[in-house]
Amino acid sequence: MKDNNYPVKETKSAEDHLHKADTLYENEMHQEAISELDQAIQLIPDYYEAYVLRGLAKGNLELNFEALFDFEEALNLKPDSYIAYCNRAIAKFNLGHPKDAIYDLDKAIALKSDIIDAYRIKGICLRRLEEYIEAIDIFNKVIQLDENNIDAYIEKGRTNIDASNYFEAISDFNKVIKIDRDNADAYNGRGIAIVELKHPKEALLEFEKAIALNPEFSEAYCNRGIAYRFLKNYDIAISNFNMAIELNVDYAVAYYQRGITWKLLGKNKTARIDLQRSADLAESDGKFKVMIMDALDNL
Repeated sequence: MKDNNYPVKETKSAEDHLHKADTLYENEMHQEAISELDQAIQLIPDYYEAYVLRGLAKGNLELNFEALFDFEEALNLKPDSYIAYCNRAIAKFNLGHPKDAIYDLDKAIALKSDIIDAYRIKGICLRRLEEYIEAIDIFNKVIQLDENNIDAYIEKGRTNIDASNYFEAISDFNKVIKIDRDNADAYNGRGIAIVELKHPKEALLEFEKAIALNPEFSEAYCNRGIAYRFLKNYDIAISNFNMAIELNVDYAVAYYQRGITWKLLGKNKTARIDLQRSADLAESDGKFKVMIMDALDNL
């Protein structure tokens, strides 16, 4: 005999957990989303969609090893998932393996040739590998697919700066500003190129515009400091590097630039502290780490 007054415990299906997790994810509540997805996978161990979403949530929390596992599980369940290949590539890139990421991106592109994000991320990987010509070609491919793709123009501009193609970089950032007049990244990038062309006064206007648009833009403060240093306004430069570090305490480039400026002021002991902090934060290889070690050796 059923007691109708007895409270019935509500049970959720795996789909309920997935739906709730999706809402939490969209609201950037990633840890809570992961908890829901854990329950969904416990109910359905081969739940492809749950592994993909859990991998995305973990990636947003910088849990890249764990995210990698989830995307691998998704690919075991659905080997033709270009979405899983793309996101596994991002995890690999974030773990410092751009070559391995390119392998996954090529797989994704083979499955879906018009997936813009796969091309764009591949370009970023090639830039990290300092294969600038190939990276620019990839960003041009993205622009062919979407002529108003701001991210592609931004990344192409940054790559042109790395390749010392400063006028081409300015052209790329000009195109961004034509599409979006309030894009702080574009003004910042254009300022970097102008500094490299030895016009620091003009570059200051670009960095000030970027900071006006985004007052918490640590990179723009750092770059404004570099421009002031070119003008031999060392105290103002230090103030800008201080602001960049205040906004991002793990900003290796800002510590490096401040250390170089302390050296110019004759404060080698203080310079060494900043340069060592920069070395501790920088990646273990690459040109930047070499620059830091050279600066330390020359103190």
